[in-house]
Amino acid sequence: MKKLREYRKSVNLIHRHIQKTEPDVVINFYEILAGLMNLRFREHVPFVCIAHQFLMKHPDFQYGNGTGREEMLLRLNNTLCCIGATKTLALSFYPLKDFYRERMAVVPPLLREEVLQTTPEDKGYILGYMLNPGYADEVKEWHKSHPDQEAHFFWDKKTAPPVFRVNDRLTFHRINDVKFLEYMQGCSGYVTTAGFESVCEAMYWGKPVMMIPTHVEQEINAADAVGAGAGIESTTFDVSRLVEYIPSHNADTGAFRDWVQSAEELFIRHLTTLV
Repeated sequence: MKKLREYRKSVNLIHRHIQKTEPDVVINFYEILAGLMNLRFREHVPFVCIAHQFLMKHPDFQYGNGTGREEMLLRLNNTLCCIGATKTLALSFYPLKDFYRERMAVVPPLLREEVLQTTPEDKGYILGYMLNPGYADEVKEWHKSHPDQEAHFFWDKKTAPPVFRVNDRLTFHRINDVKFLEYMQGCSGYVTTAGFESVCEAMYWGKPVMMIPTHVEQEINAADAVGAGAGIESTTFDVSRLVEYIPSHNADTGAFRDWVQSAEELFIRHLTTLV
């Protein structure tokens, strides 16, 4: 009941803010409370919902079509986020035709300006990102057998210092967006649990990616990214698989870069033509 009261307060807060500011359009980046607010108040302002997960409704999207409990819950969450939406913008690794029946337009990922303006390098180290610090033990065990491989992992361990140096070749860093991007710019390959945005950044820079999904949303992201040429999937943080894969990775990023660079034009078009 306490949670329901908190949700109700949040829904009311969103509604009051829309009433006060009278926006031309509201953009919802995959927030279920915005959908629930529309269900309760039926706002008349145009709503645009943006997320990669919305591709699951596209007839040409090959992943996430199973009947398992987790996939069904994910599809339900997608539906709740989109209640009252004027249009949905489905972020994608590659172009697909717009799906007019669902008022869906397929658009490129939105990458930070620093990614678009920076030239990548290869400084020989592996970069990793883990939300669950428990995976650090797997990485440490792997590194004992590969002590010459330099590796930097970003983790979300609140009690850890900003930089935790295991040895001269293995370092853990507390999550920091700016620092993370600097390390990605110079890495040889990237290990991640398959978050959409960072995989897109790696693809734009031509960095080979090894994805280790931990739940259904990441499993769909990983399968889609592998199909788009981002890299490989794994079930463990055995970084050797990525190191062995790197020489065979096709780093031709031309088509993906062209797609990403069309984002500004496409987003402006879709946000200014809401009928």
